[in-house]
Amino acid sequence: MKKILPLLFVCILSQYLTAGNGDEAVLAIKNITTAHKAKSMQSKAEISRQVSAYTLTLNDGYFHVEDNNVKRFYDFDKRRITFINKKDKSYYYVPSVYSLHYRTAEFNNRIFQMDAFNSAGVSDNPYKLFELESLFGIKSDTASGGEITVEKKDDSTVYSREKKTILATKPSARKIEERLRKAWRMFWTHEENIHPDLRAMVVKDDFFPRVYRYDYANAPFASYEVNCSVEKISLRKKGDDPTRGYRFAFSGTDDLAAIINRVHNGDIEKAKVSYDTLKHFVKERMDVKEYLDAWLGIVEYILQEGVPPRELIELLRPHFQSDAKLSSYMRASEEKDYKKANGMIDSIDRKGLKKGHIMKITQAVNYLIADETIAARGLFLEVLKISPGITGVYYDLGKTYVPNYEMMLAWLCWDTARYLNPEHPFSREVTKMENFYFNKYPDFF
Repeated sequence: MKKILPLLFVCILSQYLTAGNGDEAVLAIKNITTAHKAKSMQSKAEISRQVSAYTLTLNDGYFHVEDNNVKRFYDFDKRRITFINKKDKSYYYVPSVYSLHYRTAEFNNRIFQMDAFNSAGVSDNPYKLFELESLFGIKSDTASGGEITVEKKDDSTVYSREKKTILATKPSARKIEERLRKAWRMFWTHEENIHPDLRAMVVKDDFFPRVYRYDYANAPFASYEVNCSVEKISLRKKGDDPTRGYRFAFSGTDDLAAIINRVHNGDIEKAKVSYDTLKHFVKERMDVKEYLDAWLGIVEYILQEGVPPRELIELLRPHFQSDAKLSSYMRASEEKDYKKANGMIDSIDRKGLKKGHIMKITQAVNYLIADETIAARGLFLEVLKISPGITGVYYDLGKTYVPNYEMMLAWLCWDTARYLNPEHPFSREVTKMENFYFNKYPDFF
């Protein structure tokens, strides 16, 4: 009997410490970040300190971070991040690749600046490859050098490079279950600024940390010291869909937010033009000899569906050259000089046209090809305010945000295209682009 009781106690304790099937591991974390920021490389850094607290929840297939009633929910299967505002009972989601797209673009930009400093012979280059790889969590094709060493000191694990501590952890009593390994790795990948090689080492620890600290730099003017303490680790049953009863609501500075919210909160089919509706529209417009309007309805449908309505095109073909307005638009569409082309379109009489706004798509594409992205964006948005179901316009609109590194907005547009019509050729291009990052940077997925 004396041997049975201790064994029974161990079994009960083991069940308590080990999450059941589908249970979530919840970590209450306090973060103290000390920032050293300078206005220039010559000025003295100003020191500021920020204290925050958040909850990290891990489970098989996802993790989420919650602070101040805002939750970032990372879904691995759907490859998306859902931003949930509990106070407003709203949410929106973006493909998680948007962050990686930004990281790689900005990382390459910083590498270019680092190489420029080196080429200029600057002795104290503020950009250092290892620091850049740590900031963005990705590795370059060039070896950054400096082996990372691991040393056990008392109850701490210390990771060092070039005799400098880059991460130190102290373990808790809570063992990391195998089913939570991916969620734990994804947290470090998406939420912490540490080097990929260091990340690969720290996520192999057997126990959750109760304390961890590390440094990182955002060259050329800022560096940070991050100190985190895990105040509590607990288990709880998996909850319901966190967006249940919430509305889709993305907030932005231009008309994009209102357009995307309208699409996600409304009936998709109501936002789109059906073939029967198009067929009726084309015949009605041809009956009153508004052949350009009929063609613009067809253009809208092609961009929406990615498939040309050949029967209706053939019906209209005899008027391509004979009708003055339609032939003028056709010539403008073929003009190589974008300024001249857009001027030709502006000169077309819009009186009597129900689909005149569709001509702005051609003008916007012309601006986009000429790298005048702001002008292109404005016209694309004007079109979508009237016709929010045109898949192809979202695809091109997304491109206008990339030059300014607004990758979240770009991927919101591209994902809305997939939401409207996943089989559209442009939607398949979006998935192809996402898969490129998925295959090249598997740690982020």
